Amino acid sequence: MKINPSEFMMIMEASIDLPFMEHIRLIQLMRSVRQPSADLCLDQPAGQALYLMARSVGRAAEHLHDVGRRRSKFNASGLPLPPRNGTEPLMSRPSSGGRQATISPSRRMDSLSGCTDRGPSSSSSAMDLSFVTERILALSFPPEMDTTTYREALHQAASMLQTKHGDNYMVFNLSLPRKEIGLWNPRVLDVGWPDQLAPPLERLCSVCRALDSWLQADPQHVAVLHSKCGLQRVGVVVAAYCEYTGLCPPNQQDQQSLDRFSMKRFLNERVGGLRTPSDKRYVEYFAGLLSGAIQVNSSPLFLDHVTVVGIPAFQSNGGCRAFFKVYQGSVPVHTSSIYNLHDSARHFTMSLGERGLALRGDILVKCYHRHRLPVDGRETIFSLQFHTCAVTQHTLVFQRQDLDDACQDLRFPLDGSVRLHFSTSPESRLMGVNETHTRYTVESSTGDPVVRWDSYDTVTDSASCPDDHHRDASSPAGLTQSERIRANTEMLMNIGEADEFQVFGIDLLPTY
Repeated sequence: MKINPSEFMMIMEASIDLPFMEHIRLIQLMRSVRQPSADLCLDQPAGQALYLMARSVGRAAEHLHDVGRRRSKFNASGLPLPPRNGTEPLMSRPSSGGRQATISPSRRMDSLSGCTDRGPSSSSSAMDLSFVTERILALSFPPEMDTTTYREALHQAASMLQTKHGDNYMVFNLSLPRKEIGLWNPRVLDVGWPDQLAPPLERLCSVCRALDSWLQADPQHVAVLHSKCGLQRVGVVVAAYCEYTGLCPPNQQDQQSLDRFSMKRFLNERVGGLRTPSDKRYVEYFAGLLSGAIQVNSSPLFLDHVTVVGIPAFQSNGGCRAFFKVYQGSVPVHTSSIYNLHDSARHFTMSLGERGLALRGDILVKCYHRHRLPVDGRETIFSLQFHTCAVTQHTLVFQRQDLDDACQDLRFPLDGSVRLHFSTSPESRLMGVNETHTRYTVESSTGDPVVRWDSYDTVTDSASCPDDHHRDASSPAGLTQSERIRANTEMLMNIGEADEFQVFGIDLLPTY
């Protein structure tokens, strides 16, 4: 069945933010209409042996082809012949670390793009175009790449894709929407999410469904996964889609097994695995919900307490000045006071009011250390993400290795953990949590613009992908317009580079 690319984009964009269970029903419906038949599964040893044998034969043929092609470039005297315009291949031969493509038709452009058979360059001008499977490509750029180089490389990639695939390729933009992508690619589906966060569960499901629908619509269709922040978010989608294809009907097991083998190889050799604990958790959520291993929890959920076991050492004399922010989706729903925690304490418990905090969907809990100097300084102690549909117990325990940021920060105790205590109603609140043995003092954060600044990024830490900053447009409750202006002025004086930040939904841009 042929499908019009424009119609496909309209359908996918209309359904991209459907609730998670609606996506699951659509997936099951789409899978049920595929016809069963066929046998060989490449996840089995025999299948993998056949695949490796075929791959070795293919590599030998490519090697012989390359030797003949190189010999044809020299004359009878052994001197290189001048290059002929348009005769260089548009795509380089695959390397042992994955099939990586060179987008440029000349060595000058190879140097510019940084795409070589040795793998992606660490240079700020490096663009990485790699094969995930035969019909899925990963197109990623380092976050520090300047806009001019990015646009030039993007234009070259679009030219190559158009030349090779015509109207049969679709760009899935995994970063936040960027107007540059649509300048040269007429078929772009924006399915991205803010940097430094795991994708919302509904978004992860919709991306996999859209990707599968596009590839199944026509055997000639090719999907390009675009990311402006490196390969990590590509890895998240590939890992989720690998789980998704595991539910394929029998008549597709041979091809899907081959694709899963390629995707796992790409994850291991090109991405290096998922590094962020929340990314891993969300892929596990996705796999468990698809397979039925995780039963969806539809009961109301109230977060009553947050307990930190082991006090982080963010001050010279130990301890920290911690405050917490809780987000539901992209909306901040709670900001705590500043707690001065002493290193002599073994644990600390924060209460979220008498009735708890009602939560639903994707939740982000972020803990900061408030620096005394500089006055505008705050630093992430830990952050964690979870989805309420997967919460089936009254207490969730996150060990150090399960916490974003803290998992690689030696200032967080090696045996430390974070515990979230839930109840199903305000009346059934857990009363056994004890916070009397914790040594701390509380500072009011009402007038502190750094604490009340609602953003997923910190003020002092540069984000890993400056172009993907996520800004919340909500103003903290209880602040008048004059207070917001005063807070913005204080922030502007402290930061200096005001054009990179937004406070309380007001852009801090210089006025000319």
